[in-house]
Amino acid sequence: MKVSSLKAMIDIAASVLHRVVEKRTSLDRAFQEVVHGVGSRLYEKVPHRALYRMCRHVVSNYLKLRYLDREVLGHRRPSFRRLVREWIALELDRLDELLGIEGASEGFKRIVDPSTDLRNLFEEALQRVEDPIERASIELSYPRWLVEELSRVMGLDEAIQLLKRMNEVEDLWIRVNTLRSDVDRVVRELEEQGVVVERDGDLWYMLRVVDYERPLHRLPQLSRCEIVMQDKASAMVVEALEPEPGDQILDLAAAPGVKASLVMQLTDNRARLVLIDVSRERVSRMKRFLKCMGVDTDRIDIALADSTRLSLSRSLDKALVDAPCTGSGTVSRDPAVKVFLEDEATVPELQRIQRGMLATALRHAGTTVFATCSVLPREGEEIVSDVSDRLVDPGIAAGSPGYSAYPFSGLVRRFFPHRHATHGFFIAKLVRR
Repeated sequence: MKVSSLKAMIDIAASVLHRVVEKRTSLDRAFQEVVHGVGSRLYEKVPHRALYRMCRHVVSNYLKLRYLDREVLGHRRPSFRRLVREWIALELDRLDELLGIEGASEGFKRIVDPSTDLRNLFEEALQRVEDPIERASIELSYPRWLVEELSRVMGLDEAIQLLKRMNEVEDLWIRVNTLRSDVDRVVRELEEQGVVVERDGDLWYMLRVVDYERPLHRLPQLSRCEIVMQDKASAMVVEALEPEPGDQILDLAAAPGVKASLVMQLTDNRARLVLIDVSRERVSRMKRFLKCMGVDTDRIDIALADSTRLSLSRSLDKALVDAPCTGSGTVSRDPAVKVFLEDEATVPELQRIQRGMLATALRHAGTTVFATCSVLPREGEEIVSDVSDRLVDPGIAAGSPGYSAYPFSGLVRRFFPHRHATHGFFIAKLVRR
């Protein structure tokens, strides 16, 4: 590769990292903003897939790189471009593998001084850190408080296994939309397009992606709404609700409508839904998505409202609360979450919203399923602890019991990337006594 192309990759990666850190935006959004904005002139000069991989690794390792930059190399003024160069130097011997292009290591040696063995400097500094939680926090690039909290409920060894697995690229799942197609046909078509899938043993309509030759977002089945990218644990939230034809179901955080569409799929469009969301833009997108998915929109009422303050004139059979959370269980999908998690102060406000939404659901429905895409007990077990007398078995065989530090752990379910090849999810089912 030309030196100019390599320098362009560094510039674009630095701009992406800047957007993630300063604007608190997701990796994918930051990447699109940069390559269609300030980096558009440079983007055509670089291998696109390798560039995205570089951005992903740099964002995922931001906290570790910042430690290296400040504590090991002694820099006091931040520089995103310098952090990218330090990541390259840190991983110089593995760049061919990490970026997926032959000759990357040799190419970057021309612009990054290899005489300073940054890898050894970092590892020597790490060995001097006596606290094992602090060491894991630095090495795996997670906030210390997160490692500490997970260590308390699952032990340090398994916490490290979990965090390592979340640092890897996510396991991809496809849900077949049987309102538009059938599983056999979709599997056959995907295989013809070079997408290798295996059928899930728990959910007959779910497919795990084993390998693929073309970008999945370009599959024609997606644009025709015959399939949707949905994590298996997310589908398990709907399974816990056990939707049946004729059920009147309240969804308190409905957008973008993926779970609502699964409810209608499982009931053959014979449930009735009341969908609530606080975002006008997300509600607008949800309406288009549900129509594309073949959902009978005559059986759906949609309202723009704050679910923590909602008051309905009637009760419904069931309620679904897929509450806003830190997203700590989705790091493998978006490593920018690790950067956002550095601010622990956001957790109490999210807990307030989660408790408010759960209270609304319990007032208005006989059965409630509460879920968060989080591995934190503060966004799971501790939210339902005050109403633990209402917990019942979620009725799903997959997953694991909740954290054993809580006496009702057997009545909730958790999904973990390192155990179940899914996002991290918490699921609880409660009934009105």
